[in-house]
Amino acid sequence: VIYSSLTKDGGYLASKKILNSKKLIQSTAIFAIDDEIALGLYRGFIENNIKIPEDFSIVGYDDIEIDNYIFPKLTSVKQPTKEIGIQAAKLLIKRINNPKKNEQFIKLSVKLIIRNSTKSLAHY
Repeated sequence: VIYSSLTKDGGYLASKKILNSKKLIQSTAIFAIDDEIALGLYRGFIENNIKIPEDFSIVGYDDIEIDNYIFPKLTSVKQPTKEIGIQAAKLLIKRINNPKKNEQFIKLSVKLIIRNSTKSLAHY
């Protein structure tokens, strides 16, 4: 686990930590907490001649539009952002109407969007 800010610059700085860590350099894949960090990892790896996905597979989270426009295209987890907002608003209204209501949890499905930043299982 490497902690960084949730920005491209945070991912860029994390790439330096990864490349300077003997333990982490043995890894073959990185799951970034969001696509912004993944984009920063791309920059750091490209500057150090690390090939994606040959040397490191990268998976992001959020499936932002730019994922389809970078090379290689970024594999990412797509979450239902509109539905998250709708459900959050509904829960908030319920909480306003009944402040003593117990905590509520809602599970929403996500989808892995496989692109070119990860090796296929056939490579292993």
